Amino acid sequence: MTGTIIPITDDKLEECIELYINVFNCRPWDETWTYQTVNERLSDLMHTPKFLGFLLY
Repeated sequence: MTGTIIPITDDKLEECIELYINVFNCRPWDETWTYQTVNERLSDLMHTPKFLGFLLY
């Protein structure tokens, strides 16, 4: 199986927020992330100096 790796950019943020909520609000974590809290968390991470992140499709 091969995947495509691309850098995380602001235009992919919505996709990442949806994934984050779907993963961490379910078992085994059962956390209570909201759109607002995830948006703030990921935006903060992405705008940290020298941040380098990737998406794997």
